[in-house]
Amino acid sequence: AKNVVGMEDILEVLDEGRSMAEGDTLILDPRGSTFSRGHMPGAIHIPYSSLVERDNALKFKPKEELLRIFQDAGVAANTDKRIICSCGSGVSACHLVAALEECGRDVWSDDRKTVIYDGSWAEFGFDPEVPDKYRVSSE
Repeated sequence: AKNVVGMEDILEVLDEGRSMAEGDTLILDPRGSTFSRGHMPGAIHIPYSSLVERDNALKFKPKEELLRIFQDAGVAANTDKRIICSCGSGVSACHLVAALEECGRDVWSDDRKTVIYDGSWAEFGFDPEVPDKYRVSSE
């Protein structure tokens, strides 16, 4: 698929240090409380619950609120940086992509500036081949 990356891509970004604040790639993660149990270095936590209406989890907040949520997390929705959306299993990462699109980001362009890591933490966090230095825990 055009806008999906695999573990090799993630490891390349991390090996080159491109996911830190000054790098050319942002890794976004919308998981709730499980984010603190483990995530990739430099991953920016934007909980899925912050993107949707409190009384209707199937409806995104208005565009202006979404833009503020991303901005408060240090992410400009229309940044030139590459954005990798990851989560626990690849599902809620898709919500991040949809929210970015709501904010005006061209998520379907051929430049692959917005992608989903479909293996997400379920693959990355438990693969014995991933160096321990790439497993960050806040607990």
